[in-house]
Amino acid sequence: MSGICGYFARQPADLGPGRLAEMLAAISHRGPDGHGTWQDGRAGLGQQLLWTTPESKFAQLPLVDEATGLVLCADARIDNRAELADLLDLRLSAKQKKIPDSRFILASFKKWGEGCPARLIGDYAFVIWDKRRQQLFCARDHLGARPFYYFLSEQIFAFASEIKGLLALPQIEPRLNEPRVADFLQRIVDNNRDTFHRDIWRLEPATSLTVGLERLAEKRYWQLDPQRKLPQASSEEYAQQFREIFTEAVRCRLRSAYPIGCTLSGGLDSSAVACVARDILAARGEKLHTFSATFPDLPPAELAKSDERGYQQAVIKQGGFIPHPFRADQLCPLEGLERQLEMLDEPFFAPNGYLLVEANRLARESGVRVMLDGLDGDTVVSHGYERLHGLAISGRWPTLVEEILLIAERQGESKKKLLYNLGIRPYLREPLAHLYRLWRSAFRPAWNYRKIVNPNFGRRWGLSERLKPELDSFRRPAAIHKEYMASTLQTSALEMANSFATASGVSNRSPFYDRRLLEFCLALPAEEKLQQGWPRYILRKAMKGIVPESVLWRPDKGDLGYGFDYNLHRCHGDLIQWVAQEPHPLLEMATNMELLQRDCHNFCHDPASRQKNSLNIYSALLLQTWLGATEGIISSVKQEDGLQ
Repeated sequence: MSGICGYFARQPADLGPGRLAEMLAAISHRGPDGHGTWQDGRAGLGQQLLWTTPESKFAQLPLVDEATGLVLCADARIDNRAELADLLDLRLSAKQKKIPDSRFILASFKKWGEGCPARLIGDYAFVIWDKRRQQLFCARDHLGARPFYYFLSEQIFAFASEIKGLLALPQIEPRLNEPRVADFLQRIVDNNRDTFHRDIWRLEPATSLTVGLERLAEKRYWQLDPQRKLPQASSEEYAQQFREIFTEAVRCRLRSAYPIGCTLSGGLDSSAVACVARDILAARGEKLHTFSATFPDLPPAELAKSDERGYQQAVIKQGGFIPHPFRADQLCPLEGLERQLEMLDEPFFAPNGYLLVEANRLARESGVRVMLDGLDGDTVVSHGYERLHGLAISGRWPTLVEEILLIAERQGESKKKLLYNLGIRPYLREPLAHLYRLWRSAFRPAWNYRKIVNPNFGRRWGLSERLKPELDSFRRPAAIHKEYMASTLQTSALEMANSFATASGVSNRSPFYDRRLLEFCLALPAEEKLQQGWPRYILRKAMKGIVPESVLWRPDKGDLGYGFDYNLHRCHGDLIQWVAQEPHPLLEMATNMELLQRDCHNFCHDPASRQKNSLNIYSALLLQTWLGATEGIISSVKQEDGLQ
C-alpha cells in the first residue's frame, strides 16, 4: 500500500513545487517509509512509500526513464511477475528481490503502450507521464482494490489516492454532490464513479484514462465474459483446477518482507485462505498470524446464531498459526468514527468495519504489515443458487425439486417453505410482482421498504431512475453470477478495506478477488457450484484435507449483525439520541424524520426490533457525523420549498 498524487496543467496554472508538497502532505499517512516527487513544466507526480514486499525496498518512485521521457508513480503489487519477466526480458533469478513492481509496470507500458493494463495481474493504481506526447496515462486494477480519485477541467487534471489529496489544490473547490446523499440513505451502491464531492470522480475499475492537452480517452480494458466455458472435465478435475488457481492466488499475496496475518472468522472463506496460506508459509519455516473476533457476552439466543469460536479453534488446532483472538463484544463500533471518515473523505457503509479496524491495529502491534482476508468468497465462488434458475428455465423440474429438498435437509429448513421460496415463488409470484412494481413505479417513488429517505428529497435527485425493478427469474445462471461479481459492492468493500488497513500502515490482500479465480469461477459449470444440496460445492471439494471437516461442511455461517446491534446499543445510546433530536439541517431535509425517530426509539427500548432498525440508524449517524466534521468546508444543500 502506498499513496500517489499529481497533476497536469492543461492550461497555465499556479502549480509550483509547493502545491505538490501540499498534496503529498495530505496523504502522508499512506507512506511512512519515505516519499518522492518529480516535476517538470506542466506535470508533477508525487509518491508516498509503504514497504511490504521485499522488492519494494528497492523502489525509487517516481520512476524516471530518461531515454523515453516516461515517469511513473504507482500504488501497486504485480502478481504475474514471472510471466512478465519472460515477455519483457527482465531477468529475475538472482536479482528478483531487487526488481520492484514499478519496473514491471513501466516496462509493460514501453512494450504494449495503453494496452498494458490488460497484461497485468494484481492490485494497482498507477500514472505514467509521457513527456513526448505531453499526456498522462492512468489505470486502475480489475476490481478497484487500490483507490484512484481525480479532478478534470479544461485547466487542470489532478489525481490522488485519497480525495483529501485533491482538496489540497486551491483550484478544486469542495462542494457537496447532493444525489450521492440520497443514494447513501437509500443504500444504492451501483455507482463506481461518483463521490460525495461534486466534480471529484473515481476512476472505475478495469479502466484506463489518457489525458492530454486536447485528448481525453477512457477505455475499459477487461470485463468478465459469461459466455466463456471451461473445457469439459470431471468433478474431480475441476476441483483440482480450482485448488491450483486458488493456491496461486494466495501464494502470490504472501510476498512480504514482514510477518503475514489473516483475518479468521471461522467461516469457509477465511478458513480456506488461512489454511492454504499456513501450508505455504510452513514450507518456508514461517507461521501465519490470525486475528479473530469473538462475542462471548452476547445474550444466549443471539450468541447461538453468531458464535464462531468452535470453528476458529478447529482451524487453529491444526497448527502453524499464531492466533490473536479479541473480544469484539467489548468494542464500540463507532469509536474513532471521525478518524475513519477523515480517512475515506466521505460516508461509507461498513457496519462491521470496526472489526477490521481492531484486527489491523493488533496486526501492526505484532509487526504484521500484510493482512489476507476471505473477502467476498460468497460472491466469487457463488452459493450456486443460480443453478436453480437454469434447471427451471430448461425444464428440468425433477432435478430442481431434488436439489431444493437436499438444500432443506442440509440447512435444517422446512422443505415446503424452501420449495415455495426457491421453486415456485421465482417463477409464478415474482413475475407478477415485477409487473406490479413496474406499474407502481410510474405513479409513486420506488423506495425500498423501510428506508428513511424523504420522498421529496428522493424525487429531487431522481432516485426512481436508479431504482428500476429487475427480474432474475428467467436469466441464465452465468449472467446472474457475472452481475454479482461485477457489482459495485465489490469495489466498495475493497476501498473500505484499503482505508481501514491504511490507517494502521497495513496492506490488505484479498485472494478471492484474484482475476484468474474470478474468470475460472464464472466459467465453471453450474452443477459444480451447487451439488447434492451443498452450496459452494467446488470450494468445499477443493479444500478437502486442507480445511477442517467441521468447517468444510458446515451448512451455515455466523451472523455478525447481532454483535453490531449489541455493541451499538451498549455504547452509543447518546449518539442515537443526538441524531434523533438534533439532526443536521441536511439530514433533517433528506430523511423521513418521523420514521428515523421511531427507529431510534424502538432500537433503544425494544430489543426484538433492533436488527430491522439498526442500519437506518447507522446510515444517519455516519452522514450526520460527516456533515458536522465538514461544516464550513463543503457547501451544503439549501433548503427549498417542498422539502420538509
